[in-house]
Amino acid sequence: MVDCSYCGGTGEVSYDENGRRVTDVCYHCSATGLVDEETNLKDEEEAHLLSRAEQMVQEQWDKAQEEPYFDGWGLIAAESMLSEWELFQSMVYDQFDELLKEANREL
Repeated sequence: MVDCSYCGGTGEVSYDENGRRVTDVCYHCSATGLVDEETNLKDEEEAHLLSRAEQMVQEQWDKAQEEPYFDGWGLIAAESMLSEWELFQSMVYDQFDELLKEANREL
């Protein structure tokens, strides 16, 4: 057994909700703070894929900024009623889903 990557082995997770700090049970490890080796390996692979997805989307954003007729990500985000950060995160998770599907097909 190894420390849970979600809670760092504490069995609790903290996050902001409606302007206040909330601490809750870590459902990933069932509040034990520990996960088995297989779960840990899966978590590490997903973390790697998420990092790769963020890098791919950042490269896409940077490349688009170089285009002379590009109106900007702010306009695209506003058309979707999102902030630029929300649009970026949405694109990252879409890319992550694609990478995860590819990884599962290869297995």
